Amino acid sequence: DKNYRKLVETLMQTVRERNLQVDAQAKREEDLKVKYDATIKQETEAREAERKRANELAQQLEQTQVAYAQKEKERQEEITKIQTDRQRLAQQAETEKRAYLGEIDKLTKKRDDLARQNELLGKQLEEIKGEDFQYVQGKVTEVVDGGETVYLNLGRADGLRAGVRFSVLDDDTSKVADVEPKARIEVVEVNQQTDHLSRARVLPDRNPRTILRGDRIYSPAWQPGRKVSFGLVGKLDIDGDGKDDRETVKALIAQNGGEVSVDLRPDGRMEGNLNVNTRWLVIGDEFKILGGTLDAATEVMGKRRVELEQQAKSMGVSRINLDKLMGYLRGSNVEDVVPLGNATRASDFIRREAPPAPGKGRVSGLFQTPDGQAAPK
Repeated sequence: DKNYRKLVETLMQTVRERNLQVDAQAKREEDLKVKYDATIKQETEAREAERKRANELAQQLEQTQVAYAQKEKERQEEITKIQTDRQRLAQQAETEKRAYLGEIDKLTKKRDDLARQNELLGKQLEEIKGEDFQYVQGKVTEVVDGGETVYLNLGRADGLRAGVRFSVLDDDTSKVADVEPKARIEVVEVNQQTDHLSRARVLPDRNPRTILRGDRIYSPAWQPGRKVSFGLVGKLDIDGDGKDDRETVKALIAQNGGEVSVDLRPDGRMEGNLNVNTRWLVIGDEFKILGGTLDAATEVMGKRRVELEQQAKSMGVSRINLDKLMGYLRGSNVEDVVPLGNATRASDFIRREAPPAPGKGRVSGLFQTPDGQAAPK
């Protein structure tokens, strides 16, 4: 019996332990089920949220695609419009370009025609103003003192003054360039009692020729009633000593009633400008190239000389070489005007013979009264 009771207790203990294990297992299963249900719920809610989010994103994508399609359509329309406008503007620009090129071509031809006409007119003007078309300015009305003194039909009213020199030409001279001067004279007195009368002395000449009443007179540096302007270019060596004699040239021009409007010196410095009164461009020595190159001053002078000669040509200013001008302004016996100041040289002061005394014979008819006596002063 004792063993039986112990067996029963053992079995009961075993049953209790099993029940406890079953309860524990049931508890674990219940916990797992609760956890499972919570997980399922959580996952379901998450999937629902994802689905909802996916739907929202799908709607946004659709809206974005619609908006993009609309923008793309507008962009394509804008591109098409721009291309159309560009083609239209290109055609318009091409049309305007052809029109402008045609106009430029017309203007270019017109400019070339005007340039040719201007060049032709310049040549004609230069010819008209040139020496070939320079006419005599007066004449010899009386020859006295054995041909040493002459009277001229130019005077106070013509703006003549003492010191002006003229070349004497034969009485049948029409154009200055046609003949060689037969003599040169210098005005020594302008009669103040009459308008057109002056006295001049005959300058010494190596080959003297007889001056006759009626012979014509001419000077490139003098014009009635106005000053003749000159332009000087380059080195002006009048005596062949290799030195620049422009101060002497200026003095001779001033003595003969002219003035210098522009002076281009050998070192390239230029003073003054050509103007409407500039009549002659006096050309000095040509510069020489040494060693194949030009020094800076000569290069500047050469460039300015070309520009000045082109301007003179367009303005109808005539060229005259230095020797020819000096032939008019100086006597053939090389009488010089002596410049003062720094340009003065001892060799310029040459002793001259005294002029002959006035004749004591009959008074010239120019100054006689009707009774043949000398007119009162």
